[in-house]
Amino acid sequence: MNYTIIEYNQADPDVDWLDPELPSTCDPNPVVNNPNWDNYSVDSVNRSNLYIDTAGTATDTEILTTFPWIRDELANSIRAKGAEVLDVVAKPYTPSERETWFIQNSEADSYLLDNTVATPMLTALATERGITVPTLVGLVKGNFDLFTVACGEVVGKQQKYLTELYDTNTTVDRMIELSTWPSV
Repeated sequence: MNYTIIEYNQADPDVDWLDPELPSTCDPNPVVNNPNWDNYSVDSVNRSNLYIDTAGTATDTEILTTFPWIRDELANSIRAKGAEVLDVVAKPYTPSERETWFIQNSEADSYLLDNTVATPMLTALATERGITVPTLVGLVKGNFDLFTVACGEVVGKQQKYLTELYDTNTTVDRMIELSTWPSV
């Protein structure tokens, strides 16, 4: 992919501020939003954005020098995508249900070690559902294990992408790709 760094003119607070004309080869949306954006800044970096541009010539070195914060911003995107995926995994359950999972799992673990131990939450749940505590223990452990594996996969992928993002040999193209959670 090719990129162009566009430096906006310093705005005059007494004059309407206009965006520069983007080349027709540019995608009109910045690749990543500049967290230090200030159109009144004397520092041109704070008035610059990075665009995908089929005719762009910005090198990785130029991009990383102009936007030293780009890895951190893309890391935020990676983490946000991870949170979005985890939300999908947990979505069938309400937050109040999820808050009881660790209690349910703890009681199920205790029950598996000693089936005479008190399990107040599991006993109440089993009674209301009309099933036995041993049956509920099996359901709780199965669901908890499935959720734990799904979370491990998501967080593991997120950590893998973050590690690659901060590797000094990773290209800007790959950094941007990682922020969208590629399948490879």
